[in-house]
Amino acid sequence: MPRGELVQTWADISRAGRLLNYEPTINLQTGIALFVDWFKMYKKKRRSEEHDASTTPAEELYRKLKEESEERERIYGIQRFLADVEEQIARQTVLKEKYRSWANGNDVPVPDMTGKHNFTFHPHMMMRQTAAFVFLPYLARDVKSLRQICAWYEECVAFSTDGHLFRSVKPKSEWKRQFNETDEGLYVSEVDVCVADLHNCNSRSTCVADPETKSFRCECKSEYHATAAGSCIPVYTADREKEEQVGESDSFCRITFELAN
Repeated sequence: MPRGELVQTWADISRAGRLLNYEPTINLQTGIALFVDWFKMYKKKRRSEEHDASTTPAEELYRKLKEESEERERIYGIQRFLADVEEQIARQTVLKEKYRSWANGNDVPVPDMTGKHNFTFHPHMMMRQTAAFVFLPYLARDVKSLRQICAWYEECVAFSTDGHLFRSVKPKSEWKRQFNETDEGLYVSEVDVCVADLHNCNSRSTCVADPETKSFRCECKSEYHATAAGSCIPVYTADREKEEQVGESDSFCRITFELAN
C-alpha cells in the first residue's frame, strides 16, 4: 500500500441525508464502471486534440491542397462525362428521329413516353443495381444532374440518388428499403410503363400500372392461375383436359402408323 493511503475509514453520509436530502441512486459497482467508460472517452479526446495541435502549418497546407485537387478532379470528371453524354444524346436524337419517321410510315407502334420529365420521389427505396444500365458514381447525390441525364436518355425511366439509371421499373414488391449516406431514395418518372412497353410481364400476364408508385404489377390472364412464386400456370378445365387427351391419342396413332410403315 502506498505511503499516506488510509488504512480504514468511517465515512458517514447520514448528516448529508438529513440536511440536504442526499440519497445516492448509483451503487459503487455501477459507478466505477461508468467512471471507467468516461475516463476512456476523455483520454481518447485528449489524444485527438493533442494530435490536431501537433499538426504543422506545412502539413495543414498539404492537406488543404490535396482536398482542393480531389475536388477539381471530381468536377472535371463530371464536366467531361456531361460533355460525352451531350455528344451521345445528339447522335441518338438523329437516330431516333429516323426511327420514328420509319415507324410512322410502316405502322409500327412507338413507345408513349408521356410524363418522361416528371419524377416521383420514394425516400430510402432502391431497386436491384443489376437492373441498372448506367452507373454514375461521380454524380452521387447530385439529383439535379441525375434528373437531367435521365431525361436525356429516352430509355431511362428511373434513377437512384447513388447514381444508378434504370430503363425499366420493377414492381414495388421487388424494391428494397435501404438507409445509408449516399443512397437517399429512388426517383421514378411518371411514364406509364405498361403503355411504353417497359415492363417484364410475359405473354401469360398483363401489365397493370400502379398510379401511386409509377411502377407496375403483372396480373395473370383469365386462362392462367397465379402461383405463390408469382408465375402463371394454365388453368385446367374439363374441355382443356379433353383437348389434351385427344392430342395425345392423335400423336400415339401417328407414331404407331409411322412404325407400321
